[in-house]
Amino acid sequence: MKYERNTIPIPKKVISRGVEEAIKEMAPALPRRAHPENQKNDAPPVNEIPPQRNLSEAKRLLSEKLNLGALDRSVVDTIFDHSGFLPIEGALIDYKRDLPKSTAEYLKTIKHIQAFHNTYGGYLIFGAEEIEKDSIIIPKYCFIDEIDAKKLRDLCRENFTSPIEIQAQKFSLKFKGEDREVAVIQIPKRGATEPVACKKDGAYEGKNIFTRESHFIRDGDNTVTVSSPPHWKLLYGNRINPFMSIN
Repeated sequence: MKYERNTIPIPKKVISRGVEEAIKEMAPALPRRAHPENQKNDAPPVNEIPPQRNLSEAKRLLSEKLNLGALDRSVVDTIFDHSGFLPIEGALIDYKRDLPKSTAEYLKTIKHIQAFHNTYGGYLIFGAEEIEKDSIIIPKYCFIDEIDAKKLRDLCRENFTSPIEIQAQKFSLKFKGEDREVAVIQIPKRGATEPVACKKDGAYEGKNIFTRESHFIRDGDNTVTVSSPPHWKLLYGNRINPFMSIN
């Protein structure tokens, strides 16, 4: 006896769906970020991709402004973009979060001033907060007080062998759509004169911030006491700014 097979017609849509599911099961799984459907969603919008930050060029431009004794908007524009301040702390620039308030803080500030003066000159930027070391530095305050430049100049005359004629000014910035302010000190490079030294101890509450006859220079991103042969060579040498030759 022959039996006829009962055949039930299967809709084409069901067949198509079944084939697609089978192909997906057979295909090797791709990591989510590599899957073509996810690449577009994971990529940041074009206007959020930060531009390449040319740190060497910024140092060269900053060196030119130092040679001109500049303290204007162009200085801030050289070191700041929409991502924050350029991470170029070193022989030419130092970022500080807060303005000096106590006697100890003022003495530490003039120590930095002497160091820049004895090296290539430089800029101190107040109101800049380091969020991630050597990477993310942002303007901290919506408002910042004026720098007491006269007090700093008087302290330099009182404590150092030669006066240092600094300039100071506040600048407004836009950061992530908000108004921010920073205060900037411009420190001139010492001319062809004797290096500036401390003529007395700078003491506060029994602790010396600096000592008589000590000299300070910038060594990388630090203010250091002159103590080694390379330091003395720099202090008494021509102090040619190496960043001026950067291409």
